[in-house]
Amino acid sequence: MENPNVATSLNTQLYTSQGQYANAEPLYKRSLVIKEKVLGPDHPDVAVTLNGLAELYRMQGAANVRLLNVILFT
Repeated sequence: MENPNVATSLNTQLYTSQGQYANAEPLYKRSLVIKEKVLGPDHPDVAVTLNGLAELYRMQGAANVRLLNVILFT
């Protein structure tokens, strides 16, 4: 069984703060999948992860904001 604590412990913020966006993105996505599956899509922890992913895309530029919209709304 997947554990939301594992999802929380992924080093997303470390990679993001170091500018290692390519390393952070798959971890955010993995965390999001785990949290949605275990906690449900409306859980506040899912929103926190989505916010972190959105911030990662914002830091990379507007092109990824469009990508985030595709991910969230399709």
